Amino acid sequence: MARAGRILTWKSTTSQLSSRALVVENPDGTSSRPDQMCLDVAPAGYEVEKSFWTALTGWNLHAGARAEFDLLKPSPGLPIRILLQRLGTDRASSAHVDLACSDIEAARSWHEQRDARVVGRWPH
Repeated sequence: MARAGRILTWKSTTSQLSSRALVVENPDGTSSRPDQMCLDVAPAGYEVEKSFWTALTGWNLHAGARAEFDLLKPSPGLPIRILLQRLGTDRASSAHVDLACSDIEAARSWHEQRDARVVGRWPH
């Protein structure tokens, strides 16, 4: 993973390689890793996108924890899953990476120090 000429060092263990993305250890002792790719889709095209990604990947589709989510779970050994999110309004589709981390505020601060910016906060 590289950004603006800076390279992040990734650390892994055997167990992480089998089912999860590699973990980055931050200088402050916290850690984070990519958790899932989230596809944000307008309501009008949601069912078409859901069918497309299910057929393309061949992965199992599961209902998400909230009504607006569906989750495509990969075959064992693949490190990232796809989350489809039905948006509340019609707008252009987009995508983002969801990160898992050991400390949300520390991870936010660490990323902001590297020119990331917060665009919102959500309870999930």
